Amino acid sequence: MGMSETPEPRALLKNSKVLFNRDEVMAAVQKMADEINEYYGDEPVIMVSVLTG
Repeated sequence: MGMSETPEPRALLKNSKVLFNRDEVMAAVQKMADEINEYYGDEPVIMVSVLTG
C-alpha cells in the first residue's frame, strides 16, 4: 500500500475560496459563547468537538 502525496500548501490556497471572513467567524463564535453563557451561567461546561473529513 503506497503513501499518498501531501499537496503543497500554496497550491491548495490557489484552488480555495473564502467562505466566511475573519470578522464573520469571530461574530459567530461570540454569538455561540453568549448563548452558552446565557444558558449555563456559572455552571461548569464540558464540550467535545467531533471533526470528520
